[in-house]
Amino acid sequence: MAPQVSIIGAGIAGLVLGQCLRRRSIPATIFEKSKQIPALQNFGITLQNHVGQRLVQELDLDETAFINDNAVHSKSDPNGPLRVNRSAFLRTLAKDLDIKWDHKLTGLSRGTRHKLEFEHDGAKQTYEAELVFVTDGVHSAARNSLNIKKDAFHLEVLPFVVYNGKRRFSKEKLPADLEGCLSPNGISHLVNSVLLQITSGYSTREELAINYTLSRPAESSDDELLGRSNADAESLARRFLDEASQLPDLQEPFKSVFDPVVMKDDRLLHWLMRSALIDSSTAEELVHKGVVLLGDAASPQPILGGYGANAAIMDAFAIAKATDPSGSVNIAAYRDLHAQWKTWKADAEQAIGDMHRPSARASI
Repeated sequence: MAPQVSIIGAGIAGLVLGQCLRRRSIPATIFEKSKQIPALQNFGITLQNHVGQRLVQELDLDETAFINDNAVHSKSDPNGPLRVNRSAFLRTLAKDLDIKWDHKLTGLSRGTRHKLEFEHDGAKQTYEAELVFVTDGVHSAARNSLNIKKDAFHLEVLPFVVYNGKRRFSKEKLPADLEGCLSPNGISHLVNSVLLQITSGYSTREELAINYTLSRPAESSDDELLGRSNADAESLARRFLDEASQLPDLQEPFKSVFDPVVMKDDRLLHWLMRSALIDSSTAEELVHKGVVLLGDAASPQPILGGYGANAAIMDAFAIAKATDPSGSVNIAAYRDLHAQWKTWKADAEQAIGDMHRPSARASI
């Protein structure tokens, strides 16, 4: 009899894992606290070519249809990265999977059969599983329910100040050269050590949706920002206007995008650049007991400089391959993945520093 398998979190790692397991004849139920996938989210993801190609192969997708359904831009370079809209991408990944939406995890108790408690429609629901995959992100409720030692997972905030904004433009009134952001990695401009970036969220005949960020190395006066609570992400973001007003005269499209007067009407957020790596012995002990952490729940990387969705997808490939239909996970393969996380963590922390150094960017 096939084991009961649960996946906590219907993000990219959880959905790709669900699809890969399904193709290995290992059915899984995915639990997600969100009510549904947003209709059209103003957020894009850049898939590296080798990751996108393998995804198409592993999930047996029609490549042309995949690009048409998900891409923000036309793919002119067959060997280059692909920018996809996050909502469209999640819908593609969710197809044919058993997903229980609006299920907020309130407890995870380990045992021969793990007990999972959820809040759904105001009522408590309980499920059991023999194998649980934890993919519910950096602030993982499942990981927190496991009561692992504090020093086994330390979330470090890297010393960078990062603000993000979102805006939609009518195609009839685009600033000069803004369509350059439709390239896979968007467009950027470095002013001393202050990095300005513009990327695309989605593009239709009528409008272009963008994400824009201002980032810089932190100073001693930024302690309040780096130590903020999650609830303060929006209120503290108003400082973005102050930082933008101090920028020198910019060329288009940066001048129009980073205009403080216009920015007042945008949704602004302050982002923390977080980095962590779960302790290897703790993670392996959990695997032996049938609880497997992956993605941002195990090794979150900073939004800037990190491998992002690409790492989540590669995690899912590795874990699915290491999972036997009997419900066991190959510990040697998991150990190899942990070593990869360690490398990715170092790479990301190096990359975010290089992004803000003119000499380093010149060599990238």
